[in-house]
Amino acid sequence: MNLKRAAFLLVVSGSMFLLVGCGDKEEQPESKPEVKVGDVQKQAEKAIETAKAYTQQQMEEYQKQIEKKLETFNQKLGELKIKMDSMKEDAKGQYEATIAALQQKQMETTDALRDLRQETGESWARTKEKVDAMIDDLQKEFEQANTPS
Repeated sequence: MNLKRAAFLLVVSGSMFLLVGCGDKEEQPESKPEVKVGDVQKQAEKAIETAKAYTQQQMEEYQKQIEKKLETFNQKLGELKIKMDSMKEDAKGQYEATIAALQQKQMETTDALRDLRQETGESWARTKEKVDAMIDDLQKEFEQANTPS
């Protein structure tokens, strides 16, 4: 039993030694480089310029995507006109009205895209939402016009 007690004391004292050795040490303060107001201002200005450039790039990319969609709609209008030419006279009247309505909406969307190019900030975001809705509407109407009735 004496041997068990000695082993127990050895384990406890070894654990205490490890705990004390792993304790928090006072860390010497690291010498940090001095930060100057001018440096912070330069970094902030650079970050702002980078954000502006990125935003401008995103706006231009979006506008190119909308221009491509409008070009596609223009091609679809041409296809609809060809399709209409092959129709009988009684069916052409309704199809002409559909094509005229699509052309009008496409022109309105083109005008909204032109407005979008001149907008910035929150007004750009609002105009973008308007253009998105107009593109979605045009897409649905072109799909309906191509669906045989």
